[in-house]
Amino acid sequence: MAEISLPGMNTSLLIIGANGYVGAKLYVDLKEHYPTTGTYHHTPLFPELIHLDITNPKEIHDVCTKHMPTVIIHVANHANPRWCEAHPEETKLVNEMATAWLVEEANNIHAKFIYISGMVARLNNNNYALSKSASNKIVASTADDYVILEPHTVIGLSPNETNDRMMNRFLKNFDAGVAADYDTSWHFQPTYLHHISQVIAEIVKQDIRNDSIPVLTSDLKTRYDLAHDIFGPLGLVTRPAALETDRPPTTETTDKLKKYHMPIYTYAQMVNAIQSELKTRT
Repeated sequence: MAEISLPGMNTSLLIIGANGYVGAKLYVDLKEHYPTTGTYHHTPLFPELIHLDITNPKEIHDVCTKHMPTVIIHVANHANPRWCEAHPEETKLVNEMATAWLVEEANNIHAKFIYISGMVARLNNNNYALSKSASNKIVASTADDYVILEPHTVIGLSPNETNDRMMNRFLKNFDAGVAADYDTSWHFQPTYLHHISQVIAEIVKQDIRNDSIPVLTSDLKTRYDLAHDIFGPLGLVTRPAALETDRPPTTETTDKLKKYHMPIYTYAQMVNAIQSELKTRT
């Protein structure tokens, strides 16, 4: 696994949403290298996390002005499309208005704002995608110093194994020894979870400003490919099945990663890295 390249000595991070599947991994990776504060909303995954309700602008202000980070990483959007469809007003509050309030505080304390968005924002086909797209526009139009990261379907071991994410569904079946059907119809470019941490470190180290960076592998794969290639050698029985056909394949490049001389993972490298993570899982 490639090491994280360290930013400047004066860097301090505030990770909004350090309790989630992606946020928890970022928190564990990044706090090993520089001062990092993480927030949670419900039960904290780590005892040192601080509570923050991102729908309360006063709480956002109080946390940001108390800790005065040089970098704010926002990974606290509600990420369940079904919930977002059922709760459009709450989705706008959590995913859009909270982002605007966080950007405002980042500007006030002169912090770099890194927003973990996603390729889904380009689809505009449901409330979740629309809210991510709107948040992208908020960040790009109002933040003084920002980078928007665009991962696709994120895969990799996280300290949070309970959120309903693809990797955690794989783990649930693997731990239970349950054979399952995995979709072969939707093709996408997966994102290695640890790769996001490495990219963030490079953003801060290079002081990259006001850009959007896709973070993904070049190969088009399916859920079946991931389950079979990562967990098949470890004993998980995977069955191919065409379960959905309405999602278009992604067609993104790694040109931005190359532009900034950032680490790039092939699909095979990602699979090997995740299998190494699984060997040390307790």
